[in-house]
Amino acid sequence: TLAQRAADIVTTETGGYLIVGETETGTAQGLDAYLLHVDASGTVVWERHFGGTGTDRLHGVTVLTDGGFAVVGQSDSEGTHGGDDVYVVTFDARGKRTGVVWLGGAGNEAGCDIVTTADGNLIVIGDTETFGANPVDAYLVKLSADLETLASVTVGGMGHDQARAAAELADGSVVVVGATTSMGAGGSDAYAFKVDAALGNVLWEY
Repeated sequence: TLAQRAADIVTTETGGYLIVGETETGTAQGLDAYLLHVDASGTVVWERHFGGTGTDRLHGVTVLTDGGFAVVGQSDSEGTHGGDDVYVVTFDARGKRTGVVWLGGAGNEAGCDIVTTADGNLIVIGDTETFGANPVDAYLVKLSADLETLASVTVGGMGHDQARAAAELADGSVVVVGATTSMGAGGSDAYAFKVDAALGNVLWEY
C-alpha cells in the first residue's frame, strides 16, 4: 500500500473540498505532490499526482478569484535552482494545470502556505536558506496570477526563523505566524510578524 499524507484543505466554490499533500509513487521517483478533489459527501471527483524525479510535496492550497486554485510546497526535482525550492502550481477549476514556478537559490527553500489577496495576486509564505542574512529566514513572495514575482521579503534574526501560515488584512497587509530561535524565551518559540501590502516593511514582530 502506498503512503499518502494530507497537509491542507479548502472549500471549493461548488461546496466540495480540495486536499493537498504528498503520495508515494511506487517507483524510483519517490514522493509526488498529491491533489484530491472530493464533493460535499466525500466522493472523489478527481485526483492528481505530479512531480519530477526528485521529491515533491504540497503544504498549502488557496482558491483563486477565477474559481481555479493554487498550491504551494517544496521540490528538488527538475526546474529547481539547487536543493529544495518553493514549488507553486496553478490549476483551473477542473484540475487542469495552468502554470508552475520554482522559487529559490543555492540553498534550501520551502513554501508552507499560500494566500489569494483581494486584488487577485498570491502571497507565498515559507522559509529560505538563500536570500536572508541568517541561517534560515522567513520568506514571503508576492506573485501575480500569472506567477510573475512582484515583490519579496525575508524576515528574521540571527537564528532560524520560519513562516508557516498567513492571513491578509483589510488594508492589504499580511500577518504571518511561525517559529523562531532568534528571540523569545530560548529554544524554539512561537513567532508572529506583520508586513505591509508591498512587502517592503516589517510593521511589527514578536
